[in-house]
Amino acid sequence: MEIIVLILKIAAALILLKTAVMKFMWGRMVSTIFANLGMEPWGRYFVGVFELAAVALFFVPWYFWLGALIAGGLMIVIILLHLFKLGINKMFFMALGILLVSGWIFCIDYLAWLTPFPVS
Repeated sequence: MEIIVLILKIAAALILLKTAVMKFMWGRMVSTIFANLGMEPWGRYFVGVFELAAVALFFVPWYFWLGALIAGGLMIVIILLHLFKLGINKMFFMALGILLVSGWIFCIDYLAWLTPFPVS
């Protein structure tokens, strides 16, 4: 079970890292999306910093739950933006996958040390 959690953490972290780097490198697509939302450029930087924080916290033993919570919160906002303003595309499904992985990491890892009985 620990191997599966580690693989999912790495997969989610790589996707988040890729999108965070895109936000800082000022890609045309990312810039256009944030301009359409009225959040260019500070919204792009703000989201990029939180994505980097989530990636870093995924691998800190006592704060992985916080990384999963940050990533999950960001993905909920991104999913809602895609549903109501941007339209459903590849990024929508990536956000949905990260939300599911983050929720699973949060539930399995965080709740495992809260309860006296093993969760997995």
